[in-house]
Amino acid sequence: MAELRSIDQQIREMRSKTTPPREIWLDIDDTVITLHGSQEGGAIGYNPRYHGRPSLKAKVAFIAETAEMLNLKAYNGKIHSNGGFLNFFQDTEQRLPRNYVLKGVRLDKGFFDEKNFDYFEERTYLYVCKVPLRGGLQKVIAYLNRENLWQRIDEVYSVAELTIPLPNWAKARRFVFIRQDLEAVTGQLYIQHPDFYKYQAIVTNIPAEDMPAEEVWRFYNQRGTCELWIDELKDGFAVEEASQHTFLRNEAYMLVKAIAYNLLLWFKEVTLPETIKSYQAETIRRGTYGDVRIVFKINICQICWPPR
Repeated sequence: MAELRSIDQQIREMRSKTTPPREIWLDIDDTVITLHGSQEGGAIGYNPRYHGRPSLKAKVAFIAETAEMLNLKAYNGKIHSNGGFLNFFQDTEQRLPRNYVLKGVRLDKGFFDEKNFDYFEERTYLYVCKVPLRGGLQKVIAYLNRENLWQRIDEVYSVAELTIPLPNWAKARRFVFIRQDLEAVTGQLYIQHPDFYKYQAIVTNIPAEDMPAEEVWRFYNQRGTCELWIDELKDGFAVEEASQHTFLRNEAYMLVKAIAYNLLLWFKEVTLPETIKSYQAETIRRGTYGDVRIVFKINICQICWPPR
């Protein structure tokens, strides 16, 4: 496995030499790999689609600006999203090409943890993380409503922000709150009622003067593409097909497929016309682009070893 990760790193380093130095953001998420057998490491945990089936989990880190997969690791199916996160993140840091500078990270609410934020702040990374709306924050939202501290963005959304500490936190942090107006039930008189709103919250260390509250929300929403990239790993490269019995073999197969994902991504960037660069692997493989498969074999080396 170490040799395979070394190959992945070498390919990425060679590819990075074809681009100028850059600052990047990371989008990190995890996904469920449902098992249909008794594979090693399988456990019954959170599974939104196949309730009660054993599964593995995979944490994945992407470069937000390019959609490149930077790191992928498999875990047993019971582990929480935040389980082992800092070890995963530190390993991801080591996999950054030398001419890439990490500016910040965007995270789903499963990674909401002060220990993570402390680490980012120590390393001077920016972060934008979705917040689970637990009891303490529900009280904050009630306060925002009571004091009418919302600023209207458009006909549907309003935004507010506070710098507050949560219980057991060592310091206050900046929270951005979003309120979405919901339509009243058909046939009922509409009144402003808590049930007619949907709320979101985001925590960040980006200063307000650098990114106003509305922009923080919109910037976080761009992270939604990360889920599309995970879908591409699954649908286009069969990352979720964990057919091997041992955990190590399944993780190795996942990584091989993730490397193939990057190779195709770079191939599309340097070879395909603009009109089909956004096409997914399945479309290229099964569409009317048979010549692409031939070109891919010829040009794949040029992605990592371009002509001088």
